Amino acid sequence: MEANQSDRDAVHRRREQGEHADSRRAFVGKASPRAVCSALNRLIVSSWSEMLALDAGARIVDGADRRARLREQAQRRLVFQRDLAAAVTALGGVPTAHAAIGARLAVGAGRLREACIGPHAGDAYAACARATAKTADGYAKAMRLGLPADVTFGLERQYLEIDWDRSELRRLRWGASLTPLPQAARGEGSAREADDARALGVWSAEGGAGPARASDANTGSGMAGAMG
Repeated sequence: MEANQSDRDAVHRRREQGEHADSRRAFVGKASPRAVCSALNRLIVSSWSEMLALDAGARIVDGADRRARLREQAQRRLVFQRDLAAAVTALGGVPTAHAAIGARLAVGAGRLREACIGPHAGDAYAACARATAKTADGYAKAMRLGLPADVTFGLERQYLEIDWDRSELRRLRWGASLTPLPQAARGEGSAREADDARALGVWSAEGGAGPARASDANTGSGMAGAMG
């Protein structure tokens, strides 16, 4: 009798373990939690690198509206980073908080060139466009990794905005006029406006492009909530 009960308990434990494993696999899709964290951290690094280029560009381009547009794009990346970092934390990982070494070197080289030959708005836009293109390419690759459905949905929403910015920066590189932002990118009426503005203020205090108006703050994809 005791042996039969032991066998039944063993079967029950294996069944519970199997159900847990199935649930975990359904949550992470084709990728393991570690792989998901790595993919999201790569996007965070790309976003930090892009923000460095946008910061540098905002100091160079002519016109308050054009400078504000670059700062607003940097602010949006900061919001995206917060969603990405929260998703990494939800999966038990540690979110990264730095730009790529190459991006930092590129910004340094650009400032040296600016000191030698003076600022050039076209070059600044070109650098911003390259950085944004790298971010967009990183998102495109991440969405092909078989990540959880909720994460992929959040990345897709962010990618649409990043891809729009990439096209816009390419236009501005050749002297085109600013295009009105898509309504979705404005995120008007957000309950997180004040929090976004405070986050941007912290980044600005550490050398960012400068705080934007609270009314200009935007929301992210809600990826962290989906992950939770």
